Amino acid sequence: MFSFLRTVLAAGIVGASLGACATQPPPRAYPLKDFFRNPERGYFRLSDDGQTLSFMQPTSVDGNPARMNIYVQPLQGSQLVGEPRQLTSETARDISGYFWKGPDVVLYQKDFGGDENFHVLAVNAKTYDPLVSDFLKFALQKYPAEYAATGALSPTTDVETTVPANATPLYRKALDQAKDLGSKQAMPWDTQLDPTTNGRLQQELVLLVQGEITPQQFTETMDSTIAQNAPKFFK
Repeated sequence: MFSFLRTVLAAGIVGASLGACATQPPPRAYPLKDFFRNPERGYFRLSDDGQTLSFMQPTSVDGNPARMNIYVQPLQGSQLVGEPRQLTSETARDISGYFWKGPDVVLYQKDFGGDENFHVLAVNAKTYDPLVSDFLKFALQKYPAEYAATGALSPTTDVETTVPANATPLYRKALDQAKDLGSKQAMPWDTQLDPTTNGRLQQELVLLVQGEITPQQFTETMDSTIAQNAPKFFK
């Protein structure tokens, strides 16, 4: 008798459970991309003096896909003051991480052109001026074409240098060789010299292009200048 009652009771419980499950909505399905997308805000950090809060959020710059960039916002006690200020403007890829160095400087790492050769960059969170950043961006976009239009060698190879009417054959030869340096950007070799030699180099290059000295004289002068100055600078 008791065995029969237990069977009936168990069957009732199971039936009730099945009925309840049948009336409940199915669990929400989350798209797979939700598990990998960037948060709206994240990676919060405090400056070393506790007066500035930093974080990252996806930001689109100049119509490029949104990338994780660093923002800062002042703190007064535990309360945020004013609006967040954008500190970086990365467009190629997300900033993977950053940290504070002291009360003012934010350090983060990035590579250039996807070469996986990461560099550490520093930004001063207190003195950083977005207007200065915008000006530098404008200058870098406009500089090569304006510079090349003067007849000087363009710093990038995708801008055609204007050849002056009085250019010497040596000038044209230099242009032809510059085109073979790469498809994107040419490394200015003079920046690898000491400051004194760099200044002398600019003077001698002008004289050489103007035809006032010969290539042999240019080579002898530069060899002598490097031998005199480089050992003092590169110790």
